[in-house]
Amino acid sequence: MNGTKLRRRSAGLVIVLAAAGIPPVAGFGATSKVPPALERALADLRTPGSLNLEAARQAADRVEPDSIESYLRSLSTYPDGSLRTRQYLRDETTDEALAFIEEKLGDFLSAPGDSVWRQPFEVSCQEGDKTSVKEVYNGVGLHRGAGGGGAYILCGHYDSIAKRTGGWDWTEHPAPGADDNGTGVSCVLECARVLGAMSFDFDLRFVVFTGEEYGLLGSKHYVEEAVANGDSILGVLNIDMVGYDPEGRKSTVLMGNDRSEWLVDWLIEMTDSLNLDLNPAKVEIPDHLVNRSDHGPFMREGYPAMSCWENIEGDSSEFNPHYHTVADTVGNVSIPLTATIASMFAGSLALLADGGAVRDFKVPENGVIVRPDRVSVGDSITVLAAVWNLGVATDGPVAFTVSVMEGPVGGGVRQVSSHPVMLDLPRGTWKYVTVPWVPDEETIGMREVRVRVVPDSPGLDSDPDNNEGMRAVVVAAPKTVVFDVYAYPNPVKLNEHRLDDLVFHYQLSHGMDVRIKVFSLEGREIASFFRRYDDFAEEQGTVSGPNRVRWDWLEGRPGSLAPGLYFFSVKVWDEGFEGPVFGKFAVIR
Repeated sequence: MNGTKLRRRSAGLVIVLAAAGIPPVAGFGATSKVPPALERALADLRTPGSLNLEAARQAADRVEPDSIESYLRSLSTYPDGSLRTRQYLRDETTDEALAFIEEKLGDFLSAPGDSVWRQPFEVSCQEGDKTSVKEVYNGVGLHRGAGGGGAYILCGHYDSIAKRTGGWDWTEHPAPGADDNGTGVSCVLECARVLGAMSFDFDLRFVVFTGEEYGLLGSKHYVEEAVANGDSILGVLNIDMVGYDPEGRKSTVLMGNDRSEWLVDWLIEMTDSLNLDLNPAKVEIPDHLVNRSDHGPFMREGYPAMSCWENIEGDSSEFNPHYHTVADTVGNVSIPLTATIASMFAGSLALLADGGAVRDFKVPENGVIVRPDRVSVGDSITVLAAVWNLGVATDGPVAFTVSVMEGPVGGGVRQVSSHPVMLDLPRGTWKYVTVPWVPDEETIGMREVRVRVVPDSPGLDSDPDNNEGMRAVVVAAPKTVVFDVYAYPNPVKLNEHRLDDLVFHYQLSHGMDVRIKVFSLEGREIASFFRRYDDFAEEQGTVSGPNRVRWDWLEGRPGSLAPGLYFFSVKVWDEGFEGPVFGKFAVIR
């Protein structure tokens, strides 16, 4: 695993990121709510004549702890017990570790259409003062589905380092990496063994990445090629460092984002339905911590991707103390925990890859965008909602009804428009649907805009409760941005007032940049004022509400004014200059 690790506190199931102290986000709290689609799917799978849970049970039960241990030992030690390395630039990493993985994948994936290959790419490497280019490889195994239409990817990185060992030199010293990430690779291999003997609708890809410990190099390259090739990726399930369990807690962390929450929910539900001896915790990964393992590049490109990491509960034990050391050996790995996690993935994929378990369109809860984000009554607004196809087979465009609703935040909403929309949305893909909205005077203030997207054919959507997203916006009053403009005292009586007593008054509908100019009756500019709006400083002259600008704030002002009539203008910057609004004042003796 690359970078920051996770810790789970003992108070309830509050998960935090050790480095950032970030609490779970709403919708990704410690208690998982199982979406109705998954409940209904599992109920359907138990009915006679349809897909049933027995296939998932068989897949989970076929996972062998002895196989897991055998893979781990082969990846981390030589037959004589000496430690291996899998540092990604070492020749033996390719010649021995990757060759072993390829051999196993070849044994397990032998049905018609199956294949195993290396995905090469080049990296720069430096030894002393010498810089060279080296070819390194990801490993890919394909189990071909009967129906096409996309693939699920089960993956983990196979490279390792031991840089936390004092004096470690990657060119000479071992890096056994049994937990990080021999456990992930072993789960991938065991799932390939189990699932390779079964038939599915969707493709399954079993992928091992190199260079994860040096910046996710392998997964970045894989995603670049996937994007260039237009690959249909239905879901990415990454396994990275899952076997350290000194206190026998049998816990693990399932991390995702809004686009992959359904995958996390599916794994949790399957863990329960298969009666696995495992305690999974659900966590949303903050955006700035996405690139901690090989799920990251997939997330960045918008693919639904999640990651499974080990979880240590309690304040006394941080994460695996053998992490990135030569002590990361099989003896410090829980084989039963690793095998149970492999069972969770094998059973879950056995149903997902069948193509009938999840049949759902979804709008993420936070999948709504309002443009522009500064909204006023009467504006023509564009509202976008992300729509995901989580498994519905489509032969062409699908008819949807898109409803726009709005109301006070936390209160009831009213429907303001409804639009028929056709979307060409193959399964495993997502698109934005775009609809108009014009706020009226009932919408002034903090509001929530909700968009509901429902297919016109109800049989296409097994979960009608996840078709609605929301965005909170502030709707301003109609754009009378500058008003109540005057100067005082007016007139300025030179025998009673100083010129510095003169004040220019105006009100702004909201904070913005302001420019004031003063002119003689002939139109000659006499003095000026300019100030930029700063929502932190909130200086007079630019703030929402009343503003008062004194004469002695103006640039170029003369020390005195002759008696006569003068004009001034107030011009504001609000996504372009608006105004000016004019006022006048007199100077008399």
